[in-house]
Amino acid sequence: MLFHEKLSLLKEALGTTSSALARSSGLDASCICRYLGAKTQPPRYGKAVASIAAGAAKLAVDDKRVRELRKKIGAYKEEMLQEALVRWLNAADSSLKERKHPEPRKPLRGMKKKLIADTAQRLDLLMETFKTSNAALARYVNVDGSSISRYRRGRRGVGLEDPVLHDICRYFAFVCRSQGIPKELSAEINVSPDEAANEEYMTAKLFAWFREAGSAEHTRHLLQGIDAAEAQDLSFRAKIEKTESTRLTEEISYGADGVYSFFLKFTKMILASKEPLSIHICASDFSWFACAPRFHDDWRTLMQDILSRGHRIKIIHNLSLDADEMFSAAESWIPLYISGQVEPYYLTCPNRSLFCEYAGAAEGLCSMRFSCFKGREDEVTAFFSRSRDKAAFVKSQFDDLLTLAKPLVKIYKRENAAELRRDIENNRASAGGDIIKLMHRLSLESMPEHLAKQIFERAIADKAAKDEMMKYYHARRRAFLSSLSEVSVTEIYPEYSPEDIAEGRAAIYTPWLPCRRELFYTPEEFAEHIKAIERLTQERANYRCVMRPDLPFKNIDIVSKEGEATYVVKNDEPLAAFSFLHSYMNYVIDRYLRRYIPSA
Repeated sequence: MLFHEKLSLLKEALGTTSSALARSSGLDASCICRYLGAKTQPPRYGKAVASIAAGAAKLAVDDKRVRELRKKIGAYKEEMLQEALVRWLNAADSSLKERKHPEPRKPLRGMKKKLIADTAQRLDLLMETFKTSNAALARYVNVDGSSISRYRRGRRGVGLEDPVLHDICRYFAFVCRSQGIPKELSAEINVSPDEAANEEYMTAKLFAWFREAGSAEHTRHLLQGIDAAEAQDLSFRAKIEKTESTRLTEEISYGADGVYSFFLKFTKMILASKEPLSIHICASDFSWFACAPRFHDDWRTLMQDILSRGHRIKIIHNLSLDADEMFSAAESWIPLYISGQVEPYYLTCPNRSLFCEYAGAAEGLCSMRFSCFKGREDEVTAFFSRSRDKAAFVKSQFDDLLTLAKPLVKIYKRENAAELRRDIENNRASAGGDIIKLMHRLSLESMPEHLAKQIFERAIADKAAKDEMMKYYHARRRAFLSSLSEVSVTEIYPEYSPEDIAEGRAAIYTPWLPCRRELFYTPEEFAEHIKAIERLTQERANYRCVMRPDLPFKNIDIVSKEGEATYVVKNDEPLAAFSFLHSYMNYVIDRYLRRYIPSA
């Protein structure tokens, strides 16, 4: 199937227009029209095809259409939709024209070594050769664009031990592998085109080339004494250097197994600390690691162990991701948010979304980071350091990103219970958007009035507390029935075992309510509440109740208004709740909850 035919099929499968696809892809509408009319073609694996795949993935919001589209393009079971679209659109049968390697804007021919005698000249030479802007390189190495400008002009030195220089070499090694190496650069650093295709080897050669420049000025004084990467030993390198008072270790490893081993070192050093630490993490879609079957259980367990020891985590997420990636990331982190010890933020401007990245630092102890191009996780390069200076450097990068970030959640504690109830009711009562509630106990508002009064009379001795609970019940009941006239409501509950019901272990849990104690049903009361829910289901077409044996949380309630608001409530001590402050996360959580609703 040719490219223009695939584009037509894509439009039809998504039920969209050329203009909508163009807007979502960030392309001009006339460009899409020319592609559809087969008047022109984008280059294979070019930016235009990648943009169309990303735009189509954004438009794929209907689950049924997504399933049909995945079937038509032959997406693998574990493959993200955007990745499958990129592979499908760039397949050989699309007959796209192959990309040509860009001609160097400033050729190397005739340049003498004396003209590139220092690091600044060599950096400028590489950037001119590959037409790399200061901003592009700055985003890759995580520094300000003005810093690259100063490095390039020789106004600021970059030392051989500075991690920025290592990152610069990795960037141009990646460019050489993806675009090809110009003949003049190949001759200059004595690397053949075949050798340049090996990114690890090329990184080492470029680093050795910079070493020849003799620049020894240190700007950050990190990892003093670390030798240059050598081509002969690229699979693993660990160099230990003793200073007057500190033993510093920097280790580099390649591949997913290396990431896993370094993550174990990073977390176990934190767990060995006797004092609670502040841990700072920047993450741009590392869900391939956290959700991979061979890592998932250990990752989750170790992170929960870290929180249980009193350590606190600040994390900055990059939310400029495909919906499927966001779903995976949310699935990994939501159970950890519940503890109240994770303080999440999101970037207000897009980061390098083509890369999977992770940088974590335990202040004053150690740091870990890795980065790779999406789809090439097996080639990931990971770094682990026991250097306090290195941890401080990663922390400083985190602080810089924090100035471009906003809080991802609003936190509620016990003293904010009235505000939490008010916010939930205000959002639930507003028109539009279906409501899904995942509850670990039957909701108070679905109970008929006579049954609520009967349970409160039996279980609450204090008259004032009893009256307060009835007042609260009436307010909840009115709001619930009112919302059913505006929106559809689905409540998801766990299935109770016959033993728990018969022995009176089924309860209304009320830590956020005026009563603040468990109120247990008798078997007869529980059966009456279930019958009342069944009647409500029959009387109200837009009300649905789902009982499931497999819910993800034991003491967590989630109330979601589709695309508008999400509230996550933890009902055991210490009480905590939060709501998401980013609309995209509300959409992702809505998808998360719909997994537990059986299809009609």
